[in-house]
Amino acid sequence: MLDLNEALRGFSDPIVLFIASLFVLSEALNATGITAGIGLPLALVFLAVAVLYVPLIWPF
Repeated sequence: MLDLNEALRGFSDPIVLFIASLFVLSEALNATGITAGIGLPLALVFLAVAVLYVPLIWPF
């Protein structure tokens, strides 16, 4: 079993704090609708590329 100090030791690591802050930031962007505003145009671009260019290179 781990004692309390060993169990909480990882939370002082800067990488763990960085990843936790990314979760907070991504939820904030999602809650404000920014991710949807950016994601829809990107999805349309990727769809256009797939529809236009994949048939050109499919035989190769």
